Amino acid sequence: QFPGSATRHSAWNAKGNLLYSVSEQDSMVTVSAFDPATGKLTERQRISTLPKSYQGSAAAGEIVLSKDGRNLYVTNRFYNSIAHFRVGANGLLTYGGDTMTAANHPRMLVTDPSGRWLFAGGQNNDTIAAYRIGPNGTPQPAGTTAAPTPVSLAFMDN
Repeated sequence: QFPGSATRHSAWNAKGNLLYSVSEQDSMVTVSAFDPATGKLTERQRISTLPKSYQGSAAAGEIVLSKDGRNLYVTNRFYNSIAHFRVGANGLLTYGGDTMTAANHPRMLVTDPSGRWLFAGGQNNDTIAAYRIGPNGTPQPAGTTAAPTPVSLAFMDN
């Protein structure tokens, strides 16, 4: 949709009426309203995953909506961070800051089934970094574990 943006991943809200998409090349999140009668997506917001002061290369990775739908997370691979957004009652995003990650070049991001933990896979340093999701939704570093080139993470049903 946007030249030079390269949409990478998306996440739907629980109602299925809003789509959150992250663009790899420009590190932007687009919030789009979905009309089920027509199948049309209408852009409502575009917001950067990077702090205004950042001047380096951009490459967003994964996008994850929290289990309760109140927070959204996006990995920034060259900045080595997890951007955190608060989701308003109208579905629009407010930048909540970023958490630097021990996962170098964080490509994948996943929450656990309880919604209390977030895990980032560091493609360039063979690391999975764990984060507690704090009361305000901010990821809080909780430790790391070694894993060869983690580019995909998932929880499996028993």
